[in-house]
Amino acid sequence: PFRKQHSDLDVPLPENLDDDSYLRILRANLPELLERTEPDLVIYNAGVDPFKDDPLGKLNLTWEGLQARDQYVLECCLNVGVPVGCVIGGGYSKDHEELAWRHSLVHRAAAKIYQDRFSITPFRSSPAVA
Repeated sequence: PFRKQHSDLDVPLPENLDDDSYLRILRANLPELLERTEPDLVIYNAGVDPFKDDPLGKLNLTWEGLQARDQYVLECCLNVGVPVGCVIGGGYSKDHEELAWRHSLVHRAAAKIYQDRFSITPFRSSPAVA
């Protein structure tokens, strides 16, 4: 949008921000925000427009950066006992398969955390129904 709405915590980000810088800012703000607000539930909008090839995004995150962001947000919330609902958003690629893959990153991060925390084997395909 041309004019952004103000929220309770606005963190300005410079254009073309890379993975390391973005994650450093996230790590500097999210734990304090969770401590200060003590939410009962976090609804996490895992937008993918910060991706480097997104035509409307102005940041420069890689696949690895997006996945690291998603994993950090989920783990940070879970470490303080706050459940997280994830939604996808953003992303304006004309390549819908690539965009769907970007949107899947948050779900892949959640599955990995679940597998690691509960020591389960990765999800398998269900058998074909005859």
